[in-house]
Amino acid sequence: MRLGRLHACLWVAVCLYPATWPALAQDTYWQQHVYYKIEAELDTTQHRLQAFEFIRYTNHSPDTLRHFYLLLYANAFNNDETTAMREAAKFFMPPGLKKHERGWIRIDSFEILAINGQTDLPVTAYKVEDTVLEVPLPEPLPPGAELSLRLHFTLKIRKHYQRMGHRDGQYDLAQWYPKVAVYDDQGWHAEPMHMLGEFYGEFGEFEVSLTVPGNFIVAATGVPVAGDPGWQWVQADTSWSKDELRAWHDSVRVALYQRALQTGPRTVTFRAEKVHDFAWNASAHFVYLRGDYKAIPIHVLFRTKSWKDWKADAIRHTRAVLGWLEEKFGPYPYPQVTLVQGLLRGGMEYPMLVMLQSAGEFLIFHEVGHIYFYGILANNELEEPWLDEGLTTFQTKWYMENRYGKYGYNKEAILKRLPKLARWYRLPTLKQLYTNFLLMYASTGHDEPIATPAHKVKDPMSYTVNAYVKGAMFFELLRYVVGDVTFERIMSEYYRRWQFKHVNEQRLRAVCEEISGQDLGWFFEQWLHQTPVIDYALKEVKTQNRPDNTYETRVVIENRGTGRMPVDILLRGEHGDSLLVRWQGEARNGEVVIRTPFKPKRVLLDPGDRILDRNLLDNGHARFEWRFDLPLQDAFYQPRNAYLLLWRPSIGYNDPDGLRLGGQIRGSYRGLYRRFRVAAYVGLRSNVVDGRLEWDNTLSGMSNQARYALRLQKREGRLEARAELYFVKSSYLSRPPFHKFALGVQHLQLLDAEYGILRIKQGKKTAYFQQWHKGRLNRLYFRYSVDPRGKNWLSYWQAELALSTPWLGGAFDYRRLQLEGELTRFFGPVVLHVRGFAGRAFGGTPPLQDQFYIDSASPLERWIYEATQTKGSNYGGPIYRAGGGNVRGYVNQPISGTSLLAGTAELRFRMPMVPFHIGAFYDRGWMNTVAGERLRRADAGFTILMDGRANSILPIFNSRFLVRYDFPIWLSHPLPGEPARKFRWSIGLRFQL
Repeated sequence: MRLGRLHACLWVAVCLYPATWPALAQDTYWQQHVYYKIEAELDTTQHRLQAFEFIRYTNHSPDTLRHFYLLLYANAFNNDETTAMREAAKFFMPPGLKKHERGWIRIDSFEILAINGQTDLPVTAYKVEDTVLEVPLPEPLPPGAELSLRLHFTLKIRKHYQRMGHRDGQYDLAQWYPKVAVYDDQGWHAEPMHMLGEFYGEFGEFEVSLTVPGNFIVAATGVPVAGDPGWQWVQADTSWSKDELRAWHDSVRVALYQRALQTGPRTVTFRAEKVHDFAWNASAHFVYLRGDYKAIPIHVLFRTKSWKDWKADAIRHTRAVLGWLEEKFGPYPYPQVTLVQGLLRGGMEYPMLVMLQSAGEFLIFHEVGHIYFYGILANNELEEPWLDEGLTTFQTKWYMENRYGKYGYNKEAILKRLPKLARWYRLPTLKQLYTNFLLMYASTGHDEPIATPAHKVKDPMSYTVNAYVKGAMFFELLRYVVGDVTFERIMSEYYRRWQFKHVNEQRLRAVCEEISGQDLGWFFEQWLHQTPVIDYALKEVKTQNRPDNTYETRVVIENRGTGRMPVDILLRGEHGDSLLVRWQGEARNGEVVIRTPFKPKRVLLDPGDRILDRNLLDNGHARFEWRFDLPLQDAFYQPRNAYLLLWRPSIGYNDPDGLRLGGQIRGSYRGLYRRFRVAAYVGLRSNVVDGRLEWDNTLSGMSNQARYALRLQKREGRLEARAELYFVKSSYLSRPPFHKFALGVQHLQLLDAEYGILRIKQGKKTAYFQQWHKGRLNRLYFRYSVDPRGKNWLSYWQAELALSTPWLGGAFDYRRLQLEGELTRFFGPVVLHVRGFAGRAFGGTPPLQDQFYIDSASPLERWIYEATQTKGSNYGGPIYRAGGGNVRGYVNQPISGTSLLAGTAELRFRMPMVPFHIGAFYDRGWMNTVAGERLRRADAGFTILMDGRANSILPIFNSRFLVRYDFPIWLSHPLPGEPARKFRWSIGLRFQL
């Protein structure tokens, strides 16, 4: 707990008398004041800005200042050695700016004009490191005194990246001027700009004069007090069609350009008060709309291509958000609000102005909401990002649920935009999405406290989760603890008391405790500074009929988690009667006795799913929910209070069975836990019935770092039993390397030799190849994979050791080692991909199903996956499972052996705006067969590749499904009578876990 530079006796008083915190916080609070006067001229030819800046700084602190700091954020991406660029490289988030596209800010002159009224001051040296300018003051600045300085700077405007820059004739200028660092009760906040996290500014006044080309339209923080921003020139009529708008706008732009040639640049001056930042936008391509909320002007500027959405939604959503914020927090205090279609993805907030990618409702509510929480209530966004991002995300979610009900979004509008098939899907609620995402994040082993400063998180994903999603959940949980009515009073008072001031955790907590009358220290400590797991369970419920014809129910609650929360207990009767009581949860386990005039039929813990309990199935909610098994249905719909069961029929074909009919049921809790699959099939020709049973779950609780899997199946003439342990280890949440370990034991047996024969049609003839040996195959295997990467390259490496010995009870005695590696190097849109494979059997000869194959994966690996399992004559078709030697031109030429060395080189071209690559390849392999023959094979052709890798978003997502369409045009050893050059094709599937 940091309360600033207070006297020791005050510290003791605060510690002994926490009830006095609110009064003391208000009485001792102070903040500095800054007045900026900036005159800037934009050069669109050189993408530069020349500016004079005057600063008057008032020291309201009790301290004498001897140094002064300015923040030069425009230097953040000037070279590879800045803090932001080093962190970008660390997180594999390079800006992708060429050297001539980067920007910088240069101080051309610097002069301290006066300190505490003294004007005859010597020239002062200063130093610039990273994005921080430090100047030792020639005279101390005592409490209550003023400092005045003047400087001239040149800004080289970078190509748009990270909130600021130019593109396509538009300029988004944010963090563009030398900005005074904050000095508060913790001292100077002269922190360089980081890749993650945002900003902290001193409140004050801005008077900014912007000289721009005569045909440019300007939007900015503040109100225009001199000159013309050009809005009326491009003010459109919302009744126009898009074609009418374009025709009108084209003529207006031509006229404005012609006039600008004659009149030259023009200057517009904006003034803003009670703000801590200033941003602006300028372009000759803007269209303007004007609206109002009560007497507050709403200015909207956007590009013509977005006419339909912006004209319909921007002003409407802005009115709605201002009304909502006023109702829940307090009146909007500024004289205007401006929405600009920016160059960024998503949105970014500034006082009185927001830059948006689109006019979406959620985005507008979030960014305009930030004018309240960051703008009016100004926290340190680097140190406490949750305080603005979390509160803004919460209030947006609060509004959406208030407007749209339990789904939290316009379900009907979304369904209309989805393909017809998608309309059959069960959609999740906004609350389910938030809750499941948070619980999934917590299960990764990389959970970090919400209060972790943005620049100190271990991973970019942690910043996003903590600042936005967990931050929003903090306020959701606070509302639950204090009650809805009290929470709204807290928010109103928090806003009233702290507007136009700096806020932090302690100041928020003081308001919460004052209004609620509760000691919330445990709540703030647990949810902000720890990573609690909430997991309550109903251990016992007993109901007795009392002599007075009432019922006494004894509820025993067990805490299986690491955190604590008050828990609602709901008793329901047979005829709709109910009673809700709350157990405060102060003890680790509890017993609650409840009397009711009705006989309880059901008892539920946390019936509203409000405390982030990780497992509702043991809270009395346990039930089954049946759905048709649409593709990826359980990937985004994961009910919190039900075990999801998905069913579907299946159909297939192979030569021995003929047409195969069957079905399967699979189930899971939240898509990740207690997963099972049961399937049955029958061959209409053979009358053979097959079945499959699978189960997998986490080894410990709900941590996804370690899992186990069991499988028993009889399918297509084979029997398999397998048990596997699977571990994931990584230092980071969303960036490689991820180390994956698998240890398993597997029993395989060919029950019917007919299923082990590969049939390949060659013209009018059919060739038969045996691909499975009979006999028990008991394998013990260990697999390790890792995916290191660098700034411009990706890689994947895997090693597997398998052994089969008589002491395992099998019929085969051998060892098998294989190594596989891939390296992908990016050269802009060109991608070089190389792959190597080496495999060797020793200590004996493996059966056919576990030998190395020059064209693809082994028959054993193919059979494991339904998409590439044996399908009789159909297997002689074009679908294969990528792997092995990968000399893909020899698909359907079953060349196997005891050792294999192979390599692939591909030159790919990334296609813009499409999810696939095209490329050319060359494959080559060397093999030793069982008979001792040495073979060489090579091919070349072109490929179309679609990569479904989630690219390590989370360890549990870090899997890969790849589909490729290969066209091997040339073979070194074609079949007899076949030309070396010929059009061939195949479909390769790759499953990489």
